Amino acid sequence: MEEILTPIGGGYIFPENVVGKILEHSDYKSIMTLLKVSKGFRNTIGFQKPDIKLESVEISVEIGSIILALKYSEDSEILRIQYRERRCYYRQPPRKWKRSLGKFWKKEHRKEKRERLEKKFQGKGCFVKNLNSKNKEKFLKTNFLQAFLFDYYYVLCFQSSKISNFKINFPTDLSLKKFSYPIFNCFQFRQRVHLKIQNFCCNFLEDRHISMILECFDLDSIEKLEIFKKFLPDYSKIGKYLIQRTPQWKKLREINCGDESIYDGFVKDLLHFERVHVRMELVTLSEIEILKNAFQTTANPKNVCFELLYFDSNMLRRLFREPLDHENQNSCSWFFEIPNSQQFLKISLDSSKKSINFKRLESSEILEKFPNALEFSKRVERHFASNLQNLTLFSMNLRETFKNHLHKIHLSLNKTNANLTFKFFDDYTYMSYFYNDKGLGCEIYSKNTKERKLMDTLDFVSALCKDLEEILSLQIQNFLHFGVFLHYESTDTNNWNESQEVVSRSFLEKFESILKSRNRFLKINSFHMNPNSQHQLLSFLPFFDLNILTLERLHRNAIPFETNRIVKSDQWRKLKMLYTENYILNVAMEDLMHFEFADVTVEDIGSRDVLNLKEMLQNSSKPSRLTLRYNYFSGPVEPYECLGRRKTASFKSGIITQEWAFPIFKKEEEPENSESSRKTKILTIYHKSNKEFKFGLRDASSREKMAKVSDVDGMVLWTFAFPWIMEKTLEYGDFESILVLRKVSRDIRNFIDDPKNRFHLKPVKIYIQFCQNVIALNFGYTGKGFSAIYAPIEKIKDGPIDQKEGCKVFRYKNEAEKRRDLEYGLRAEINNHTRSKFLEGADSVPTAFKDVETILNLVKSKLKSLWIVLKEPSENSNFSKLFKDFLTSRKSSISVEHFKMVINQEEDVLEILPFLNPKFLKSIEVSNVNYKEGEDVTDRMDINRIGDLEQWKSAEELKIAGFMINNTDLDKLTHFSELEVFVNLITIENLLALKRICTQSIKTFSLKYEELEQDSLRDTFGAPFLQTAPDNSRQRIWYFRIPGNSEDVVTLVIVLTKSSVTFDRISISEKPENVLILN
Repeated sequence: MEEILTPIGGGYIFPENVVGKILEHSDYKSIMTLLKVSKGFRNTIGFQKPDIKLESVEISVEIGSIILALKYSEDSEILRIQYRERRCYYRQPPRKWKRSLGKFWKKEHRKEKRERLEKKFQGKGCFVKNLNSKNKEKFLKTNFLQAFLFDYYYVLCFQSSKISNFKINFPTDLSLKKFSYPIFNCFQFRQRVHLKIQNFCCNFLEDRHISMILECFDLDSIEKLEIFKKFLPDYSKIGKYLIQRTPQWKKLREINCGDESIYDGFVKDLLHFERVHVRMELVTLSEIEILKNAFQTTANPKNVCFELLYFDSNMLRRLFREPLDHENQNSCSWFFEIPNSQQFLKISLDSSKKSINFKRLESSEILEKFPNALEFSKRVERHFASNLQNLTLFSMNLRETFKNHLHKIHLSLNKTNANLTFKFFDDYTYMSYFYNDKGLGCEIYSKNTKERKLMDTLDFVSALCKDLEEILSLQIQNFLHFGVFLHYESTDTNNWNESQEVVSRSFLEKFESILKSRNRFLKINSFHMNPNSQHQLLSFLPFFDLNILTLERLHRNAIPFETNRIVKSDQWRKLKMLYTENYILNVAMEDLMHFEFADVTVEDIGSRDVLNLKEMLQNSSKPSRLTLRYNYFSGPVEPYECLGRRKTASFKSGIITQEWAFPIFKKEEEPENSESSRKTKILTIYHKSNKEFKFGLRDASSREKMAKVSDVDGMVLWTFAFPWIMEKTLEYGDFESILVLRKVSRDIRNFIDDPKNRFHLKPVKIYIQFCQNVIALNFGYTGKGFSAIYAPIEKIKDGPIDQKEGCKVFRYKNEAEKRRDLEYGLRAEINNHTRSKFLEGADSVPTAFKDVETILNLVKSKLKSLWIVLKEPSENSNFSKLFKDFLTSRKSSISVEHFKMVINQEEDVLEILPFLNPKFLKSIEVSNVNYKEGEDVTDRMDINRIGDLEQWKSAEELKIAGFMINNTDLDKLTHFSELEVFVNLITIENLLALKRICTQSIKTFSLKYEELEQDSLRDTFGAPFLQTAPDNSRQRIWYFRIPGNSEDVVTLVIVLTKSSVTFDRISISEKPENVLILN
């Protein structure tokens, strides 16, 4: 075997095995020296990676220097290497310069100076020195951090044995922020082969630093973790999640968080440690119970010490009774027997150090000192269990930091459960508890800690009130928000509402007694509630010092709400804001005047109420804003007409908004030269057409004009002087209102009929049905629909005998009434949902066409749909010709997207379809008036003449129901993207043609057939994939490849039991696995 040689320079070589022997007996300093001998040595050392066998590593990082301390064994000397940056010290200018510069001289800030120098001299070189040697420091051209990272990297690479102690220290906060990431990032090079470290000590800036380092450590080696942070003025917290997620955390046996670091995680994450010494803000009763149970049921925890920031020594004394051992005035201990072992658990309390210590001790040691320790431990155990049973989950998790830190409280109550949520002042931290009914007791669940507790002695309402009482006792400062949401009405018939009322009544009575027992008002900025009566609201309101009241009903339907007792309370008079939703208040207008802002809804309002509000606000000096909604107006005219001429009017989103402006009357005691008198105040009143008033005070400009009550404006003036107002008014009006306006005057009628104005209706659909000379017309649009029937007088039942010839027009408010009359016949007597008018000497068909013409003239955009239904075959031809003559007389075609027609023969379609605009037509639907779903299709339809129409060719969708199409005419239907027809025969040639079309473009063909050539399907397309549909029908499916498209496939689905064939395009991911795709 050829021996491998290592060149060392100068013509000398060494065998590689000899180099290996040299490296085995070399320390870190010698290896670093050999790396600089030659390239051959450097490559050999890098390949072999010798173990430098370090015992401990300590790194101390400051702003301008880094010290690396390495120790090989307990007897060896510590190697200390300092890496120091090269600095150029700043020199102050001479005094004479300062005197000459005078006030223009400004001493440079220390921090600015340091940043400037670091930026100027960074990378200019560094000094490296062995602190144990007397030799001079060595200058390197590289940056001091890069020089350190080079040596540090080799420490991590060459160390394969276990390091007993590894410590990284950042004495200042600035050094940690600046150098922590590059130093911590070096550990990432050891991810494949984890670094073996027994004890790791480090201070930190963020949790991710610790978790990032821990993940690089060997699981079988790490035992102890020390985390500290001494340079901050305030303590810092160790997070709850990042560190605990690492697998190394579960392998640790000991943790020490130092004196200035606070462990903010869960106690349950510390149960696997043998020794724990951490600082915490405080420890809860629930955490004490968890830790005590862990000592008594497991063998891991041996010594746990908590140093607390907030300490309540009476808490443990109430929980455990009097201690057995009083070591001194500030220290005492309790003992608990550990089952199935010869050990005791000792819980020590040190008031001077604010610490709690859990420790295992041998039984012989305890019994020798305290012979009655066993009996004492049993009494303490019973007392401990009894006390915890009577405490709720909130009381067990209560922390000292809750006091005066609560921000918002949200409470919701239902028949069988309740929820209590409260937030703190940071508005991010919150706690939530759920109370569930369990017969005579209840179950409490904490959403934050995932704990559950079953209480046999309290129902869920009593437990909720007990926690609320404790919360209110902790808070002295104001609550920002307090929300109480009771149940809302249910449609359940199993006495649900009665049971809900019982639960709500029980809660209100108990909570009212809690508020009564307090010696002071509960200070709340905003209170939110959904009361069902004023009695429920009065259970809270008299005990609050409140600014804002919000009443929000969670049900869609608004209910009346009495306020006769509420408005007499002092709290109502002190309120500044009031919001209501889905409540109709029964309140006098003067009871709303003291609010700075109010948003309420009342049942009705009259002109006198509007004028009274206006007068009171004009004489008021408070900056008030009032939004008043109403359902009805009690008066012969509109509510805003009493205000006179409006200042402005606008139209937006279908709502007309009118504005009035009135002067504010000055008070006599107000001086003329005061600042408030120099500012002109005005009262603005807005009225919206959706039944809403807005009253407000604001500053007015000098050019702003006030309205006079005597000013009026008319409809004719709008038409000539303000045509845009007339246009907005017409857009807001419905079709019947426009017909009435056309009869007011000739000027208004000419304005409406003028095609140049910008007003137009925005329709949804037009529906026309013709049956026995009776025409039903339905016009749906964005507003109130128009529904009418035009009938000859002889078609009306129970009419007068001497009735003159003519027609009668019925206008319907209810669509169901119109359908009933069409089905059972028209009668002379009408109900309150119908209006009728007799037109003497008029024919029903031309009268109906005249209204259709009016509709189409007002509609200046495309229709959404046009639906024509022709019944009674003997009279269809007459209607079709009349409707054709009507369409011929029009100057333009009808623009419609969806056209649907119910006919008896294809000639009816040929009469109307040519008059539709082909640019806008998207879909055509033709149905047979004699066809019913499920029956056999016998009537045939010839589409040769229809297929030549431009409208037929431009449409994208087609559906024909009740007519049979010849399979030879399928080539005139393949241009549709969606097709649904009935075919007499489907051949293999038809299927191949349809498949070829579907692979070329996106199509969906759904065909019903009378006959199918199914014997040749397997020979042509191969074996199908069989699948059972949700309706238990058997489907035969073939999948075809699309040329140039690898994401989609074309499917052919044949269902013989339904006589259907479907072509569609689906994603290839929806295809079942192991199914062949055909070319």
